[in-house]
This record gives sequence, structure tokens and C-alpha cells, in this order.
Amino acid sequence: TGVVNNAPVAPAIAAASPTALCPGATLELTIDNICPGCTATWSTGETGAAITVSTDGIYTAILSNGCGESPASNAITVTTNTIPDAAAISASASTALCPGVSVELSVSNACQGCIVTWSTGETGSNIAVDTEGMYTAIVSNICGDSPSSDAIIVTTVTLPGAAILSAGGPTTFCA
Repeated sequence: TGVVNNAPVAPAIAAASPTALCPGATLELTIDNICPGCTATWSTGETGAAITVSTDGIYTAILSNGCGESPASNAITVTTNTIPDAAAISASASTALCPGVSVELSVSNACQGCIVTWSTGETGSNIAVDTEGMYTAIVSNICGDSPSSDAIIVTTVTLPGAAILSAGGPTTFCA
């Protein structure tokens, strides 16, 4: 009796770690179900059960044997990130504050998926400030922290004291 072979089924590929890469990082992609006697070919042209990638792309694999090729595997999208640029911060109004007044500080260039951390320890793209001080922000992602932003200096202005009046002569007048 002879053995009947079929064309392979689509392979299942997996990533060994998160698919968002930082500069200089690599990622191993593997095929989980290589059939006996099959050859694995990746969308990069490489062959074998695993490849190491370091660039953006959509990666797939096919299996082939003497009976034909499989459909393409599931796709894995790999992206590359960089360390964020320094935050560009601005104030919504004057930074010379009167008592009971606050000013909103904002980051205008926070990257998608990044976290903004202010020198106060608060996080988010905006903070309200009502005390005197020097404020900066850092933007972070999976690749690291940006340099610190330029500082915005907030000052408080005190209200002048009550005027002291004195008479330059008599304080009673005749009709």
C-alpha cells in the first residue's frame, strides 16, 4: 500500500515577545505546526521553523511539500518605536497667579500610547497649577523616557495691602 500525502494546512505563527520593538531590539517568530517533510518559507524569503526580525512589517509563512503549498499563516504585525521627543509644554494663561487662580499646563506633542509625567508626579497631558514653582514634563513609552521639557515657571502675585491714608491738614471743615 502507498502513502497518500496532501498539501499542508496553513501554519500557525507566534511571536516570542511583544511585537512593538525598541531601537536595536529583535523578535523571534516561530511556526508552531510544521508538518513532517514540509518546508517553511517566510514572507521575507527565509526558510526554517523560526526567524528573527528587527524591522517594521507584516510577517506570514507558508508550508510546502511535494503536493503543494499551504495557505498563508496568520499575520503578525511588527512595529518599531523610538524614545519620545522632549515634551513641548505651554500654559493656558498668564503664569503670574493671583490668589485663588490656577493655570492649566499642557503637553502638545505627546505620542500615541505614551505617558506624560509632570514634575509634580501627576500624569496626563494637562495639569492645573495654583502654586508657585517650576514645572516640567517627561514623556515615556516602552522604549524609555524623553529628555525633560523646558520649564514653565509659575509665580504668585500678592495683592497690595490696604492703602494707608493720612491727612495733610485738618480733618474737620467749616460750612
